[in-house]
Amino acid sequence: MPAHQPRSSGSFVANALRLAWAAQVVIAPAALAAALGDRSVAVRTTVLAIWWAAWFAGLVATLVPATASLTLLRLVTPLAPLLALGALVTGDAAGGTDTAGRGTVGTTIALIWGVAVAALAFSAEVGELNVQGSAYGDERRFPLRPPGTLLAGPLAATWLVSVGLTVIGVIAIAASRPWLGGAATVIGVALLVLLVPRFHLLARRWLVFVPAGLVVHDHVPLSETVMVGAGRVDRLDLAPVDHQAIDLTAGALGSAIEVTLRTPMVVARRSTRRSGSSESVEAASLLVSPSRPGRVIAQARQRGW
Repeated sequence: MPAHQPRSSGSFVANALRLAWAAQVVIAPAALAAALGDRSVAVRTTVLAIWWAAWFAGLVATLVPATASLTLLRLVTPLAPLLALGALVTGDAAGGTDTAGRGTVGTTIALIWGVAVAALAFSAEVGELNVQGSAYGDERRFPLRPPGTLLAGPLAATWLVSVGLTVIGVIAIAASRPWLGGAATVIGVALLVLLVPRFHLLARRWLVFVPAGLVVHDHVPLSETVMVGAGRVDRLDLAPVDHQAIDLTAGALGSAIEVTLRTPMVVARRSTRRSGSSESVEAASLLVSPSRPGRVIAQARQRGW
């Protein structure tokens, strides 16, 4: 299989994501409108406009596999369940009318569906397909797991605050609260300006097989990309517990891969002592954490490593 072609399992999950994302139009807009039936026309229109904008952006991202699409997907897909949850909490959930009752049920379904779709968007299969979609020539890219410290809460909290403030601010403006809404929107947009490049940085973390060897493209633990010639790689395998490798996992959770070198090389690693500085270390082996270690090892075996 050519390096630029996606794997069948990744294509299956990507197609499932496309169908699931597109299917939200069947219930979500009507459910949101019904759940917010006691709100003003301006508020209902604004919520639906935000939903449709997010849905269209997500649809485009599912149809065009690329690293930028992965960043966009992971920014917008959680917005659908967030809007559904907000409609359930603030809307007419008492069920005083048939319309409100149907809106509550429909919005609950939209919330559950949206969470499932977001889970697909954050899957390793979708990540691998999208990073490979931006590959050049005969490259085989494998995404790396995010730092464990970010998964513990900061990543989700930052997204929730930035996106939440932006959405709440726009809705508040529609609800005739311009000062509150304007302040929330400005703060939310300012946080988004900081968040988007960092989200994209996480999507651009790869272990890459190229004809000339192996590349570790990860500017979280590294200040410079590591390029290892094919003749310099001795073996690539799951890392033992007592490894002596230079850790380039950025604290990622799960199994790691150890790349053993025939001869040591100098690696420019970001310093943990001073922000923005780097340090040169000599490495006889490297430790990385791809999302799918088994596939990385299988690719290495094809190359005799």
